Amino acid sequence: MSPRTSILIPLLLALAACAGEPEDPAERVAEARAGYTARLNSYAVDQVPLEPAPAPTVGPPGGADPGAAVGEGAAGEAGAAGEPLGETAEAEAPVEVPLRQDVILDILVSREGHEALPGITVDVTQADAQDNEKASWKVYLDTSDLSRGPGVQMVHRLEDVDFEEGDGFFVEVRHPIPAAERGEYREFQEPAEGAP
Repeated sequence: MSPRTSILIPLLLALAACAGEPEDPAERVAEARAGYTARLNSYAVDQVPLEPAPAPTVGPPGGADPGAAVGEGAAGEAGAAGEPLGETAEAEAPVEVPLRQDVILDILVSREGHEALPGITVDVTQADAQDNEKASWKVYLDTSDLSRGPGVQMVHRLEDVDFEEGDGFFVEVRHPIPAAERGEYREFQEPAEGAP
């Protein structure tokens, strides 16, 4: 074997080993993302009060004297049996508290690829009963403890959703992500980790 050949063989082997792994960190993340899947198991709508309910008022309306003895009328005289005591409060209508609709998503995330990411961004879409898209979100899920295999259930809350009866939700790990959109996906700013 000539000296030139003995130098070329290790160099070629090193190049072949590196050829399978992209050097660009964004491309490594893109390849790692391809090993993840997400699907929606179920969702629930939660109605959350936007403000605390008003405290009930105590005592008769109009600010009657709190020191008046029980059973005394408006003039301070004791009412006869069965006679209304002073002014009676009209039945107050229940106060409507404004509500916000949150949607709680139960998502199954799994990983088949060898390279792990600390988290992945899933695309969530809301569609109406006619399958017209109403809204979309990019939801980042922590996958730092996710091992290869059947998957793990994760819960995410979407706040203040315009939800109507008949609406549905869809979840996916989009692949590939065009270079121009990678700034919207947090994992492209984080380093990939080795497989557990």
